[in-house]
Amino acid sequence: MELNDIINSIFQFLVSFFILINCIKLFKDKKIYGVSFSTLIFLVIFSIWNLYYFFSLNQKISFYAGLFCFMMNLTYLILGIYYKNNNLNG
Repeated sequence: MELNDIINSIFQFLVSFFILINCIKLFKDKKIYGVSFSTLIFLVIFSIWNLYYFFSLNQKISFYAGLFCFMMNLTYLILGIYYKNNNLNG
């Protein structure tokens, strides 16, 4: 276990936690304002890259933290699309 892996995974988990807070707020509000979907899509793609990259470096802790980050980014994107479409149609 390397120090770089540990430090990076801490950042990944913190980012995931903050995205989780956004998901909870969006779920409660059921409305999305001021969010660029291109940013959300980019973050999902970047999370996929991170999974490949951490795996290739054999950074196991960062990989699992990155997996959590990917799941949170994807959840936020899906919720955003859902509530954006729901508000347009409702």
